[in-house]
Amino acid sequence: MRLYEISEILPGYFIKINKSSLANRKQIERFSAAFSGSVDVIFKSGFRDYVSRRCFADIKKELK
Repeated sequence: MRLYEISEILPGYFIKINKSSLANRKQIERFSAAFSGSVDVIFKSGFRDYVSRRCFADIKKELK
């Protein structure tokens, strides 16, 4: 299945964080911004993944 097809099936607390990843918003511990301007998401499990600028803008709007 394609990512957009999977995102339609999953509950609303799953969010797209980059071109190839979806994340469970309930499992996000925090976001980490680097000096270079990149943003990572850090999960409660310790896993870390890159957040694209486009997706981060959407996430910020959603979380406000």
